[in-house]
Amino acid sequence: EGSVVMSDQAVTANWAYLAKKFGYKVDNTDPRVKAMLDKFKAMKSKGYRIGALEAEHYLLITKHLGGVRGLFSITHHKVIDEDGNSTCDLEGRVNGGSLDNVTKKVKGGPVDATYHAMQELLSKKYESIKYVELSDYRVKKIDDEENLGAAAKVRVRVEFKYKADGKTVYWENEGVNHDVIKASREVIEKGFRYHLLKHEKSLTKTS
Repeated sequence: EGSVVMSDQAVTANWAYLAKKFGYKVDNTDPRVKAMLDKFKAMKSKGYRIGALEAEHYLLITKHLGGVRGLFSITHHKVIDEDGNSTCDLEGRVNGGSLDNVTKKVKGGPVDATYHAMQELLSKKYESIKYVELSDYRVKKIDDEENLGAAAKVRVRVEFKYKADGKTVYWENEGVNHDVIKASREVIEKGFRYHLLKHEKSLTKTS
């Protein structure tokens, strides 16, 4: 079954249909469906373009319909980039546990450092995170050409890749911020969260 594209003209019935596609029993009169539609429109006004991104749809729906568990939260994130090396200091809680800290130094940019640090933090609890790859990274400046105001923002879109049991799956997420590092952190968090909800066997009902 093909993916669903959500346009600017999407109404509650479209989101109810999509929620059912993901296994939720709702109809277009459910106030949570209206909340999803409002959130989608609000994200578009901020510069997100997630109409064709199934992973973004899934996260939005699970957040509003109660499917998001306390998988992890990031409480501190700092990256230093110098001489072709980047160091990321990351602090967070995984699965409601105590605060944990990871410091990761890589040969590369701050996005790579953030990705590897978050991967190391989460893999302490979720083994499958070790096999999630960041396979494509794109940045677009979004400012006056899209009538979003004078303050320039960037939209970061990342393609993730996961191989297991002889299968390879891909998905994309987006982050938007005035700071490319913050936008990148957002999208990496989303990509890992989507993976855990969809592919982590300790969390899913079926393997």
